[in-house]
Amino acid sequence: MFSQSSLGSRAAARRRLPHAELEIDVEEAAGLRAVIVRGELDVSTAPELDAALDTAPAQPLDLFVDLSALEFMDCAGAHRLAAAGSHQRARGRQFAIACAPTGEVARLFETLAASGLELPVFPSQADALRAALAPPALARALSHDAGAINPSR
Repeated sequence: MFSQSSLGSRAAARRRLPHAELEIDVEEAAGLRAVIVRGELDVSTAPELDAALDTAPAQPLDLFVDLSALEFMDCAGAHRLAAAGSHQRARGRQFAIACAPTGEVARLFETLAASGLELPVFPSQADALRAALAPPALARALSHDAGAINPSR
C-alpha cells in the first residue's frame, strides 16, 4: 500500500474504511521526505502513517508533514507525529508540520501545546517546508515565530 517517488510524481497509499478515509502521498528528494496526508487520521488509520513517517536509519532524511488537507485527527495521530519528531531530533534531522491555522486539527495542536506538548507546527506549507530545510539553529528560530498554530510560543 505504500510506495515512494521523487518530487514531481506522486505515489499514494490509500485505505478505505467504513468510517474513516486516509490518503497519504510520500515524496523524497534532496534529503527531504515530504508526507502529505488527507482525510481522517484516527486510531484506525494511524498505522498507515507509521510507514510514511519512517525514514530509514541508513538514509537519514529531514521530514516535512503536510496536514493542510487533513479534516480530522485524534490523539493516535498526534502520538505518531510526536514520536516521529522525537526520532528526528535524536538523529539530528529536521521535522516540521504544515497545518491550516483554523479547524479541528489546528485546535488539537493548540490543546496539545497548552498541555505542554509543542510540535513544530506551521500555518502554511511554505513556512513548514522552510523550517524542514533550514539548518537546526534557524529551524528553532522559525519554529518560535510560527505562533499562529501553537499560541504558547
